[in-house]
Amino acid sequence: MEILKKVSGYIAAVLALAAGVLAFYFVDVEGLLWALQKEPPVNSSDIVSADSDDWLGDVAGREAGEGIRCLTSGEEWEELNKVDYVTVKPAHVYKTGVYKLADWADPSRRSRNGTYKGSKANTKKMPFDYLWGYAPYLGMEYNPYYIVELEDGSRILAMMSRSAASRASHGKSMPLGVKEYYGGNSTALKEVCESMGVSMEYYLRAIDEEWIGERALFILVGKAVCGVAALALVVVIDSVVEKKLKKKSEV
Repeated sequence: MEILKKVSGYIAAVLALAAGVLAFYFVDVEGLLWALQKEPPVNSSDIVSADSDDWLGDVAGREAGEGIRCLTSGEEWEELNKVDYVTVKPAHVYKTGVYKLADWADPSRRSRNGTYKGSKANTKKMPFDYLWGYAPYLGMEYNPYYIVELEDGSRILAMMSRSAASRASHGKSMPLGVKEYYGGNSTALKEVCESMGVSMEYYLRAIDEEWIGERALFILVGKAVCGVAALALVVVIDSVVEKKLKKKSEV
């Protein structure tokens, strides 16, 4: 019992730290913002020519509405035009661990006084979604690549937000996506794609970079706040439990 009392403080500290880290990584702040601030679904009738006055612009990453084609097979993917928006209800979503620098991110690394320190890597292999990037956005300025398995078992390369991937892996449809030429030379991504039998010639871009870019820092701060709150909660619970045990031992 005495030994337990001596190590209880250390155990509580470890549990608090673990709770904070888990909350930081798994609380979906992006998904919450998406649910509160998302644009209305885009229907097939809303997608018109860029020459039209009603053109919505690039709608990749937006929620798919009525009449949007759902991609189900590798054959459909091969035949897909590069101007048609589609959605996918994946059988599986696989993380590649490879990330591409977002279009909205500053490609230069700079010191606090603004001195140029070189270019950021266009692609990075990261074991976790966050904290492997550059300040102040850390990992948020890199968009993840995923491998998406279609209904017929074929697999394609795709890019979507972390929150969208989480929803898709739990049975939801992916956001609107458009077929794009890859054109990169990431050795890490090539190794993953080759091991899973996936072509890298094209990928499905299903991410709203503008939406994420405007909220990236807020999302990161929100996750940090959730992490600190979880850590503090465990500390408070431990303090309350310790006081109750102490009172019982004095009786």
